[in-house]
Amino acid sequence: EARLIIQMDWKPFVWGFCLMFTLSYLFAVVVAESVSEWLLHSGDEDPLRNTVEKHYGSFPSTLYILMLASAHGASWSEISEPLKTINWWLGPIFFFYIMVMNLAVLNIFTALAVDAVTHVSNFDRTLQVSETALQEGRVIECQLKPLFEQADRN
Repeated sequence: EARLIIQMDWKPFVWGFCLMFTLSYLFAVVVAESVSEWLLHSGDEDPLRNTVEKHYGSFPSTLYILMLASAHGASWSEISEPLKTINWWLGPIFFFYIMVMNLAVLNIFTALAVDAVTHVSNFDRTLQVSETALQEGRVIECQLKPLFEQADRN
C-alpha cells in the first residue's frame, strides 16, 4: 500500500545512498587517475582511445558509467575491457567494486526496505488490535451500563 511507503523511516535509505555514492566516488577517483595517466602516454592513433575517452574521459562520465554498471544499466564486460587494457589491476578492482555494490550495498537496501515495511506493518497491526479492543470495550459498556443502572435503582 502507498500508505506504508509514506509512513516508512527514510533515514536509513538516505545513508544507504550515501554509502553507495561514496564507494562509487572512491572507485571513480582510482579509475579516473589511471585513465588520465594512460591517456597522457597513449598515442592518438590507439584504437582504444576513443572508447576510453567516451566512457572515462572525464570524472563525471567515469562516475556515471560506474553507477550504470552497478545498477545493471551497462554491460560489465564492455565497461571492464578497456580498464583491463589500461592497467592489469583495474580488472580485478572493477570486479571487486561490482561484487561489493551488488552483494553488500544492494542487499542492505533490500534489508532496509523489508525492515521498514515490517515496522510499519507491526504498527498497523497494533493499531488494528487497539481499535478492536476499543470496540469490544464499547460493546461491554453498552451491555453492563443497563445492569449497573438497574442495580443502582434497586
